[in-house]
Amino acid sequence: MATFQFGLLSQVIHVVDDLAGARQLYGGVFGGLSFYEGHSPYELRDASIFSIGNLTVEPMSPSATDGADQMPVGRFLGRFGPHLHSIAVNTTNVPALAEHLTENGIRVFGPGGRDFDDQPIDGVTSIYTHPRDSHCLLELVDFGGPLMSGSPRAEPSWETTYWQTDHPLGSDGLSHLTVAVSDLDVATDFFNQVLGCEIFHEGATASGERVSRFVLFGSETVIELSQPLTSDGRMSADLVANGEILHSVTVRVLDLERAVSHLDDCRIGLVERSEAHVVLDPEKTFGAVLSLTVAGIPEDPREG
Repeated sequence: MATFQFGLLSQVIHVVDDLAGARQLYGGVFGGLSFYEGHSPYELRDASIFSIGNLTVEPMSPSATDGADQMPVGRFLGRFGPHLHSIAVNTTNVPALAEHLTENGIRVFGPGGRDFDDQPIDGVTSIYTHPRDSHCLLELVDFGGPLMSGSPRAEPSWETTYWQTDHPLGSDGLSHLTVAVSDLDVATDFFNQVLGCEIFHEGATASGERVSRFVLFGSETVIELSQPLTSDGRMSADLVANGEILHSVTVRVLDLERAVSHLDDCRIGLVERSEAHVVLDPEKTFGAVLSLTVAGIPEDPREG
């Protein structure tokens, strides 16, 4: 039987209503290297893609085109407002994966919400899961290689030194992506049993506000599946308002004080701070919950 395999993170998608501002956030504040700006006639959206070390982020917004508000990106913005949108992972043999997901009761779609078989003629094959079936929106994409065309990570000279030592934020790469879920066991079963992700750590916050399990999705992407245990807190509010969804992105930094000083210089405040962790003000990050941390994840297989 044909098999599929998950590889590197492709990108994290962030839907915004101010693409120019989001470009400044990811290109300026985070020091991202822009390698794509364009329009999709299939999805009626405009987007940029930034490489920030091993984290790739794609802010996008509906195009100023008739009907864009009725396409998936436009509908998402209308329903949720500016918010983190989805996780895209590089995948081989997408047709086999689509069949596997369908057999397991997971609805899948092609670009722009079309049928899976209706793919753009550009050498790229991708499917999107229905978020109600997969606990968040996933894009599973085959670019014909380990990374999308034009990604600086594909260059032989690629290194992350600039973000670690030269840029004032001091980014050391993606720590993890957090998905807010209503039932941790059900979400874990999907990622572990259907997608084959390794579960490597479980724990609750010291406050008892939520409990989480961490899974490795593909070769490098850690997803925290997190269930709120109280009605307080930002994640609980997100889950109540929006259902299960990609809640936050956490980036490792080498020095938290250095990173906070840079954020101060950029006039980006914090809504949460501890000795090892800060959360940027979503009012300044176009609705995205973006966190910085100096803490590792126990039993992280990427550190082995």
